[in-house]
Amino acid sequence: MSLVDLRGFRYPLEPLLHKQQWRVDALQARLAAADKLVEAARQVCRDAQSALDACAHGLRQPGGGKLDPQAYGRGLAYLAALQTDLARNRLHLEQLRLDRDALREAYLQAQCKVDLTIEHKDECLKEYVLAEQNRVSSEVDRDWLARACEPGLAGQHMEQDE
Repeated sequence: MSLVDLRGFRYPLEPLLHKQQWRVDALQARLAAADKLVEAARQVCRDAQSALDACAHGLRQPGGGKLDPQAYGRGLAYLAALQTDLARNRLHLEQLRLDRDALREAYLQAQCKVDLTIEHKDECLKEYVLAEQNRVSSEVDRDWLARACEPGLAGQHMEQDE
């Protein structure tokens, strides 16, 4: 297989490929940031759940057998506030997950476009190589025929064949 000089190959969609790759890179960065936000929100939910569990446990264990109805009422109000915070944090986490999933979908679609464009570029490159090989082969054939048809060389080729 002969080597083809690829310096002459020009892919007309190269600017589009670069633009697509930049979009993929930007989406990848945004996706990484979204992942960090989701993980931080998960941690907030875990912390809120721990605080809620600790408060509920404390309310089940009255201090020293003395039951203070006002303190118990304040504890219940605090427990309700913790439950509200936990519910709000879970909603926020779910919204972050949905946003991240939408970003992931956009990233995958953009990456698919890049992959398809690269496949197209590779096909164009293969066609270019084949065309160049055919062109070089045709030139070699024409050169050979031109030398074979020269009057002084025709007799030499005949003598060499015998």
